[in-house]
Amino acid sequence: MYRDCHSGSADDLLPKAYLTEDSGDSRCITIASEDDWINLGILIVQLYADCFGR
Repeated sequence: MYRDCHSGSADDLLPKAYLTEDSGDSRCITIASEDDWINLGILIVQLYADCFGR
């Protein structure tokens, strides 16, 4: 289960989520690195091409 979390630091500009482990422990993780954004953009372009490009 993911939910937003913020530490109040400068890193708050990065998307973050609490990752709840199977054990019930939660830790705050950054869910989007620069590479993740690039990959997401490529995926969206591919989906768009599949839907509208044919």
